[in-house]
Amino acid sequence: MSFRIIVFSFLLLLVNGCKKSNDVVNQVPSLVTSSTTSLSSTSLQSDDVYVVGYETDGQRDYYRVWKNGTPTTLTGAANSTVEAYSVFASGNDVYVAGAENSNGKWVPVFWKNNSIVRLPASANSNAHSYSIFVK
Repeated sequence: MSFRIIVFSFLLLLVNGCKKSNDVVNQVPSLVTSSTTSLSSTSLQSDDVYVVGYETDGQRDYYRVWKNGTPTTLTGAANSTVEAYSVFASGNDVYVAGAENSNGKWVPVFWKNNSIVRLPASANSNAHSYSIFVK
């Protein structure tokens, strides 16, 4: 619970310090206060706030990107599991770093505008991408 309060406080300060409109500030608490939501990263682009995290239904986690409070679910291959850790927005593009588990092996991935890109990884180990930045 204290982690969610810290994340909420950080997001609230970030949004209040960088946004001209309070519309997004009013949407952030609804993401954080849900007992089934966990947020891990934020990015600001112009007047838009992007947040990455997951929601769970008790059986499965759904990794999502919220743009100004509106969620988009990140997906991978059929029958795979994905995780997302970091979001970065640049111009009209949104990038998310994460991993995909298919057949018991984790491979690093990123999404660009909700399209998954698999990164090369060793065949003998698991790998994740935890952060992304685009210049």
